[in-house]
Amino acid sequence: MYTFCEKETGKIVGTCSANQVNTDDYFYVPGVYDGNKYYYNLLTNKITLIEYPYPEVGFVSLPDLQRYVHTDLLLDMAIANILQNTDPAAIDEFRKNHYAMLRRWVYPKQAEYLDAQAKIRSEDPTVLANGEAQLAAYYRDCLSVKDRFPSP
Repeated sequence: MYTFCEKETGKIVGTCSANQVNTDDYFYVPGVYDGNKYYYNLLTNKITLIEYPYPEVGFVSLPDLQRYVHTDLLLDMAIANILQNTDPAAIDEFRKNHYAMLRRWVYPKQAEYLDAQAKIRSEDPTVLANGEAQLAAYYRDCLSVKDRFPSP
């Protein structure tokens, strides 16, 4: 028997014999594992017993992490659940290793930049002033993301 897991998240979906599940979406792991007690850790490439340091956050896979990126406290709790480790040094190391991904999720939308540029081209002084303020805010937001997730 095999356990099959979602390719994107590592979440255990069920058990079956070989070649019974679409391998475009799932992969097999030899053995039978209960999806309520174990998950496939995509970072370590091993079946891992679920021992969430923060049960209120629950199962978090790398793609799910985006849901928690808006506050540092939730982000660190989610990272701890992925790593199954609450050591601040391990969490900081994870943030350094994944800074580009984390930045990408919180940068302001490019549409804000384009909208500001369009307003700046206006001949209406009020619209132009709003565009300049919007562009300044966009740059401020980008720089705060760089401060929050510095490159190593």
